[in-house]
Amino acid sequence: MIEDCVIIGGGIAGLSAANQLADAGFSALLIEGSPYPAQRICGEYISYEGLPILHRWEIPVSLKISEAHFIKDQQKIVFSLPQPSGSCSRYRLDWHLLQRAIQKGSRVITDVQVIQLIVPDELHKNYHLKLSNGQEIEAKHLMVGTGRLSGMHAQSSPLEPAYIGFKAHFTNVSFIPHLEMYFFQGGYLGISKVDKTTLNIAGLMRKESVGATPIENFTQLLMENKDLSALKPHLSSAVPLFPWMQGQIPEFGIRQLPPWPRIFWIGDAAGSIPPISGEGLALALNSGCMAADYFLKSNAAEFNQNWNRCYAKRFFWAKWIHHLMLSKRASRMTFRVFQFFPSFMDKAWRLTRH
Repeated sequence: MIEDCVIIGGGIAGLSAANQLADAGFSALLIEGSPYPAQRICGEYISYEGLPILHRWEIPVSLKISEAHFIKDQQKIVFSLPQPSGSCSRYRLDWHLLQRAIQKGSRVITDVQVIQLIVPDELHKNYHLKLSNGQEIEAKHLMVGTGRLSGMHAQSSPLEPAYIGFKAHFTNVSFIPHLEMYFFQGGYLGISKVDKTTLNIAGLMRKESVGATPIENFTQLLMENKDLSALKPHLSSAVPLFPWMQGQIPEFGIRQLPPWPRIFWIGDAAGSIPPISGEGLALALNSGCMAADYFLKSNAAEFNQNWNRCYAKRFFWAKWIHHLMLSKRASRMTFRVFQFFPSFMDKAWRLTRH
C-alpha cells in the first residue's frame, strides 16, 4: 500500500498537522520514535498565537499568563504581555493532541524510528521508509517534524550541539501567576506554573558552561550561581517530581534543507527558534496546521517558501536577542535600556511575532 502522506515526528508540529488533516477528513500516518506520553525538555509556555488552535480543538490550557518578570542579578523588569498567553504541561499537551488525532481518524505508530529514507529519483517514484521494527512504507508526500533527520538519509548530517537544555518539575512551591525569566552568564531559564501545584523550570546554557556537572547535582549548581540568587526562594523547599532532564541542543535558526520533492518541513526540522522568544510551541502548532492546509492544495514548494517568508524576520530578531542576553555585559546594558525605556521591551516582543 502506498501512503498519500506520512508524518515523521510526533512532536507538537507533527501532531498539529495530523489533527488539521483529520479535521479535513484526511487520515495521515504519523511515526514517532518515542513512546507516548513522555516528558520532553520544554518551557511549556504557549504564546497567544497558539491558543486559538488549542481552543478550536478543545484542548485545555492549564493557566493564563498576563505578565512576565525578567530578572538579572538584583534587577527586575515587569512586563505586561500585550496579549495573554498560557502555560500547560507538555506531557499532557502531547497526550491530548495525540488522543484527538486518533479519535478523528489519524493512524499512529509509536516507539518506532525511521532508520532509512530513500528519496524519489529515477528509480523511485515515491519516498521509501525503512522502520526499526522491520516495516517498510512507501509514501507520495512527507511531513518531517523531527530535528533528528541525520541517519535516515546519506545527505543529512548531524547538527553540532551548542547548548545544553534542561528541565524539571517541582511541587511544594508558592503560586506564581506569571512567567519569570532569569538571566546568567552563558544561559537563561524560565519558570512558570503548569498547574496549581506544579512548577516547571526549563532553560539552556552554553555547552561549555555546564562542564562535567553531574545531572543529579544540577539543582545545587543553580542554587550556587550568584546570578540566580532571586531563584533560591523557589528552590529552597521545592520537591522534584522527576530527575533533571538534560539534552544537547544545536544552534538556533532556519535550517538549510535539501530540495526534495513533495516534502513539508515543519517544527524543528524547518527551524528552531530560541526559547527566549517564547514562540516555540506556538510556532510548532501553526507550522503543522499551515503544512496540512498546503498539503490539501498539493503545494509543498509554496508551503516551504511561505513558511520562510512568514518566519525569517522573527527568527532573525529572536536569535539577535538570544545572543545579546547570553552576554554578561550586553545583557546588563540591555536591562538598563529596558528600565529607562519600557517601550523598547514592547518593541522587542513584537519583533518576534507576526
